Amino acid sequence: MTSTEMPLSVTEELRSRAGTFVNSHQDVWVTVEDDGELVMAADSPAVLMQAVADWLKEGPDYAVAAATWTTARTQPVYTLRLVLRAAPTA
Repeated sequence: MTSTEMPLSVTEELRSRAGTFVNSHQDVWVTVEDDGELVMAADSPAVLMQAVADWLKEGPDYAVAAATWTTARTQPVYTLRLVLRAAPTA
């Protein structure tokens, strides 16, 4: 990073990953809200949970500060909203 580059905010960093992430997880809908909340949705709970695990595993290292699971009668049926924060350093 040069001295004129600013580090990405959590929201910007998550949004930059979302586009490429859905290319490898085509059954998952992904968006990042303005407040940095990561929203993933799918029609299968197993597909959704695997996608969330993949997202967290692929980094960067974030801690889940809050999670909200919802279901709907319309597609996508399952939605998981995550509030992510930079993981504490050891």
